[in-house]
Amino acid sequence: MSSSLFPQEIWDEIVDYTAGDFHEKTHLAELKSASLASRCFVSRAQLYIFRSISIHHSPTAEPGVLAERLLNVMTSSPHLIPHVQDLHVYDGDAKILHSVAQIPWSNVLQLTLGAVEAAAGSSIL
Repeated sequence: MSSSLFPQEIWDEIVDYTAGDFHEKTHLAELKSASLASRCFVSRAQLYIFRSISIHHSPTAEPGVLAERLLNVMTSSPHLIPHVQDLHVYDGDAKILHSVAQIPWSNVLQLTLGAVEAAAGSSIL
């Protein structure tokens, strides 16, 4: 329960307004800032922040590093898993798929796998 003078619904409306049309990624920074500004904003902001997750292989990182980071976040904060509705894995390898498969996704509505390759001598399944 919040110690705020305002009901939680007011804070939620502020976050919803901040999110706007969240299909535009321009609101992500504002939502992150709001979640850091006050505990009153955290839960509602997380609904938007974690709604869509994309994993892209970074040319400066070892394959699978970003997926491992995602796995660590979701393992340490399992309350975030139901927020994920869209999951996109691009330009990865079998290690990324293995890491992503370890997470018990419960509300994923859209899954996209693109340009995923198995490492030499390994199996995706």
